[in-house]
Amino acid sequence: MSRILILFFLIVTTICQAQIQEDFPVLDNSDLPDARFQPGRHFTGESLFGYMNGGAELYREYGIVDAVITEFDLKDGHYKCEVFKMSGPEEAFGIYSV
Repeated sequence: MSRILILFFLIVTTICQAQIQEDFPVLDNSDLPDARFQPGRHFTGESLFGYMNGGAELYREYGIVDAVITEFDLKDGHYKCEVFKMSGPEEAFGIYSV
């Protein structure tokens, strides 16, 4: 049973990674070769509510297009990198000036 779950997880992770656009900036081993990366998570539109329950509506009002969340361990710390693609620079400025 555990082998089936591991295989399912690997397939789902591969499919999710394939949805991220090639020109979308994400952290990976080429940026931080000593880090241990977890699979990145990709969110668009409505799926953003699955990541940030209370803040998704505000981000959607400001024109979020895509979000890629990457978590990794480096030395003694655990880090999370959130990259948001907005519909324009004014919208990106707006969300971070609120």
